[in-house]
Amino acid sequence: MIFISYGHDEHEGLIRKIAEDLRKEGIDVWIDYDCLYGSSQWEQKIESGIQASKWVVIFMTNYSMRRPDGYCLDEISFARFYNKQIMPIKIQNVPPPISIARIQWLDMSEYATADGKIDEEYYQKKKCELIEILNGFKDLDYNIDANYLLINKLKPLDNESYLVPLKRFYGREWLFDAFECWLTESKDSRVFAIIGQAGSGKTAFVSQLCHKNKNIAAIHFCRYNNDERANPKRAIMSLAYHLSTQIDEYRQQLLSLTDLDKLLDKSASRLFEYIFIEPLMKMHAPSEYVIIVIDALDEATKNMKNELINLIVSDFHKTPQWLRLVITSRPEQDITRRLKHLNPVVIVNDSKENMEDVRGYLHLNLQPFLSDYSPKKQSGIIEKVLAKSEGNFLYAVEIVKAVEGGIFDLSDVDSFPVGLTNIYINYFERIFLKDTTYSYPKDIRPLMEILSVCYEPQSDDTIIDILNMDEYDFNDIKDHIFVLFPSTHGYIEPLHKSLIDWVVNKDLSGQFYVNEKSGHTRMSEYYGKFFSSGISNEYVSKYLAKHFLKSRMPEKAVEVLNDLNLQLSRIRIMGQDTAIREYLAEIKTLKDVCPEFTDDVLRSETFQHIFVKNRRYFYNAGLYFELKDIGFDNVISEYMQIDSLEILAGCVYYYYINEQYEDSEKLALDIIKRYYEPENYAVITELENEVALSCRKLVRFDDALHHCKIICEITGSSCPDFYEVALAHQTIGKVYYHRCQWEKAYEELCLAVKFLEDSLQLAPDADYQKMLKLYVAAFEREVALSLVWQKKIQLAKQHLDHAKMIYDEVKTTDRYYIRYLYVNMFADAVNGDYSRVVEIYPDLLKIAKSNYDKSQIEFYYAIAMYWKGDADESAKHLEIAKHFSDKIDAYLEKSEIAMLDTLLMSNDSRFKANTFKSDNQDIVNWLKFVWCFIVGEEK
Repeated sequence: MIFISYGHDEHEGLIRKIAEDLRKEGIDVWIDYDCLYGSSQWEQKIESGIQASKWVVIFMTNYSMRRPDGYCLDEISFARFYNKQIMPIKIQNVPPPISIARIQWLDMSEYATADGKIDEEYYQKKKCELIEILNGFKDLDYNIDANYLLINKLKPLDNESYLVPLKRFYGREWLFDAFECWLTESKDSRVFAIIGQAGSGKTAFVSQLCHKNKNIAAIHFCRYNNDERANPKRAIMSLAYHLSTQIDEYRQQLLSLTDLDKLLDKSASRLFEYIFIEPLMKMHAPSEYVIIVIDALDEATKNMKNELINLIVSDFHKTPQWLRLVITSRPEQDITRRLKHLNPVVIVNDSKENMEDVRGYLHLNLQPFLSDYSPKKQSGIIEKVLAKSEGNFLYAVEIVKAVEGGIFDLSDVDSFPVGLTNIYINYFERIFLKDTTYSYPKDIRPLMEILSVCYEPQSDDTIIDILNMDEYDFNDIKDHIFVLFPSTHGYIEPLHKSLIDWVVNKDLSGQFYVNEKSGHTRMSEYYGKFFSSGISNEYVSKYLAKHFLKSRMPEKAVEVLNDLNLQLSRIRIMGQDTAIREYLAEIKTLKDVCPEFTDDVLRSETFQHIFVKNRRYFYNAGLYFELKDIGFDNVISEYMQIDSLEILAGCVYYYYINEQYEDSEKLALDIIKRYYEPENYAVITELENEVALSCRKLVRFDDALHHCKIICEITGSSCPDFYEVALAHQTIGKVYYHRCQWEKAYEELCLAVKFLEDSLQLAPDADYQKMLKLYVAAFEREVALSLVWQKKIQLAKQHLDHAKMIYDEVKTTDRYYIRYLYVNMFADAVNGDYSRVVEIYPDLLKIAKSNYDKSQIEFYYAIAMYWKGDADESAKHLEIAKHFSDKIDAYLEKSEIAMLDTLLMSNDSRFKANTFKSDNQDIVNWLKFVWCFIVGEEK
């Protein structure tokens, strides 16, 4: 039978025609105008009609899809609840409900002619296609349209099965009121956070929001047992797709992006910028707020990190003001701490509002089983169940299901278990002890082990293979445990994450305890066979090393980590960024578990290959710090003996990023000497820049200039590279301004900006283009700083304004943006605007991350306070600056701070030649200039 869901609007004639034509083809059709005639129990009739149907056909029009009171939305919810096949048919260009946004629809939007009549030729073609689909003769055609393209590029995850059906929801009016208040009145936060214990009904609440609130445009459900759902990049991509189905202008922005094939190669932060921040900022503001939802944020924690929390805290504020976010989480300590500033709504189990909701739910759903009792007795039974629930909504839901299924009897309410933990114990005892059909240790625990440790849900067929079970026996067991581990779409999943938390905790689950190591061993043995046989398997590529490590089989983990084909396969599947970060995290785990094996991985050809192919990525992503953590220092001397220009260049980067400037310079010079051939000029220019940068850091300015000159000669002849030559000119410019050769400094720094702007014309992709733009802004900031030291504030502001234009376009809070802000503060101080300095200083210090930046902010602030006439305040902040600079190798900066300290300690502001002593004349000369600059004397 086919159930037809539609709205009673101007398109009703078309729907009636389709219903009658389907019947003529022998298809049994349920439609309200003849199936509800004279019925007072229309909702029950509709639900029965959906239950009896194979297909539910949804005709999407503006009227039928309206929220919050479109009846078709309720019918979709019923259909999802009963796992029915859904066939959306688009009659008007209306956004599909987010519960079915991933389902391809049949487009009949052009069925009407200009005079409003049905176009028979068009209609017959679409009708035949519909009939073929309903009869199973063909699948719905995926035309190469925007929806199809974005599904393929963004690969949205299935949210439909996680949305709680409307028929199981009750109450929460106080929470809806808090949400509405936030939505309409809150000016302090664009994030509505809900924190509640396991089973407090958070998912049910956001599901209800999605069903009813027209502002909700996208939702993502994090799940602990599904790494895809815990992956922040997959969450971002999935949310972007769902949002694109609701907002046409956003869909068009996404389709215009050039890097849709490389999304997984980007970091989570960059991906969020690329497909959320940047496209959304180009759009016209909608007339109402748009809301996205992330449920169970705590379940996205991996390797003790939660990148989704990081994105929300650090990046969500960069999105346009009309975009809002709803998040839910359990009250894990780190998450609660990081969300504290959002003033989250906390669901307190024993609060009056929560207890009233649970009471109302119990009364509504248990009423059919209480009809034989007096009103007073009914109330007493409800109160006893309420007390045993301890305010946990999941407990109440499970009690209702147990009463409905005849498992519990309300006449024996005193024997009901207390709390969610005890309800699990009661279920397990009843299913596995009182009913002796199956032996828990022999028949059930092996299955529980798999369900407790898998990184992605395992199909029924896979579990049968892992456990070497008979299919009939497995299906019987699956039915036996259905109440706790329901099976949908060929996968068994636990009733709730708290159930797995309970079963793997021996203190709670006792004789039903499941050892996670045993589960990992089972998974290792099964998937290890694929690996040993060389059979390609996606799960093996993604997770086998983790299972071996958790099984305490480090030798086997090393085999996986050293398998080049497998690691390359993982990079193809997961994308460069995710795959390499996972790879390094696994090596770190190996180091913690069995450090003697770590060097074997670092010495392997596989690691060398990844190191070579991704050395620039390591540089841009800051992963050379990660290499240090996993013990790269132990093998770098061996790497330096390898005759490979790429490997050696990676070692130079490693030293430089880890602030080992002398080692970086020494190695780079040796490599340049060995490999100085025209075919190697591209890498040679990189190395020459590393040498120049190291020399400048070490205040060996003549050496820095010499190597910059070499770069300009190389790039000006047979190997033009605008980026590398721009970097060289920037170094030259910084040397000149530290030597107070201001005209040359200005000329060189402006030239560096020009070369970067030329590079923009050749940028191969959007990410590289963005990087170059940010470097342009950073170089403009350097130009401005040189002008501030000359007290040319008006010209400095022009260059800072250019940087601001870029930062307005490319939202960031990286270290270069922070430096842009404090150069602005320094310019205000030189201009005498001390009130502005005092105003912005606290915010700058909050967002500064590096010790270098903190030292500079404090130094500039101390100068401002000195000029303001507050010597005590200046001395106080100078001491703080000194504290930060002592942690880094920044010779000039340390000397500047010491010089100002000398000035503050002296009653005589006149310069004395013997005040500053150094073997480096460049340092002495710069400090003389800074002294005169601060005290207002001409040098």
